[in-house]
Amino acid sequence: MRARILHLRPSNFVGGPEKMIFEHFKNVDEEKYHLLLGSFEEENSSNPMLVAGRELGFDCLSIVTRLKFGLDGVRKIARMLKENEIDVLVAHGYKADILGRLASWMARVPLVVVSHGWTGESSKIKWFDAIDKLFCRFADAVVAVSEEQARRLSRAGVPDKRIHVIKNCIRLPDHRQDRREVRTRYGIPQDTCWLVAGGRLSPEKNFGGLIEAVRRMLPSFSDFRVSIFGEGPEREFLTGLLHRHGLQDRVRLHGFTEDFPGLLAGADMFVLSSLTEGLPVVVLEAMAYGIPVVATDAGGTREVVADGTTGILVPLDDPQALADALVRVASDESLRERLGKGGFELVNSRFTFDRQACLYEGLYDAVIKKRTR
Repeated sequence: MRARILHLRPSNFVGGPEKMIFEHFKNVDEEKYHLLLGSFEEENSSNPMLVAGRELGFDCLSIVTRLKFGLDGVRKIARMLKENEIDVLVAHGYKADILGRLASWMARVPLVVVSHGWTGESSKIKWFDAIDKLFCRFADAVVAVSEEQARRLSRAGVPDKRIHVIKNCIRLPDHRQDRREVRTRYGIPQDTCWLVAGGRLSPEKNFGGLIEAVRRMLPSFSDFRVSIFGEGPEREFLTGLLHRHGLQDRVRLHGFTEDFPGLLAGADMFVLSSLTEGLPVVVLEAMAYGIPVVATDAGGTREVVADGTTGILVPLDDPQALADALVRVASDESLRERLGKGGFELVNSRFTFDRQACLYEGLYDAVIKKRTR
């Protein structure tokens, strides 16, 4: 009989972690494991992640709750675990971790937590992060998406024997969009250096720092454009910052797009300005297209960005260092080619979903075996 594994992810869009889950579902051994995808929905509304999951043919389950952290959610998850005869619950994100831990105790189902990292983007989120760190201690196993996140979990009190490093991965593109067409679509001159960034418009992504770095790039280097893809609570702040510095024609906020990986075919560079990360999927996506990466030394980023080999690594929250690195790479076509090639070779050899699936399958087996002792 196939083991039944439920992945629970509170999400209302399809971003990096959601894509990661989808790809895992596609690569796991279907003869041994039946994977189900669960998430939360409000009454009379649909969840884009579940909609996308159903379109891909996945078995999707919806949890409708009145309160974000209500006990009714715990009871509904516990009932879902029992009714669907789930062998392992895999929780992604603090809401799934907390409610899932309580529900898994009620249903007597082992819990695996996937720890992507803690953002601390607001006082409210910092509080939830603290509770999540506490609940991670009681999980049957915790997956860290990077070696750095594994160290953070250990410092948070999670027993080392329960921590398993399974890094984020990326699927190499089957085909590339036409470079000229992509650049025309976004109004980028064909010979201008196009710098692309992507992520949630929230404090931990530090797009304000990127804008400051762009300001400092001028006037020593001027033949470039910057596009930031994503949505979030800092849109108004970032828009005001662009107008304050007169950069609205130089830097554009394009909003969220599901085709972010595809549009990278038209980019010359990818920029990561984050203050904290787990292991950033957007960096892997850029490398999969052979796009050179300039990134801050955040979280597990250094595990993929080897300075001078697969990208350029700069200190956290240092706009001048970021500006200097951007000018250096934008001005040197041969350097861009070398870094792009190094990143592509790294992703192609070490960050594949086949390898990731084998590690998860071994973890599923170990957790189920321990449960049946």
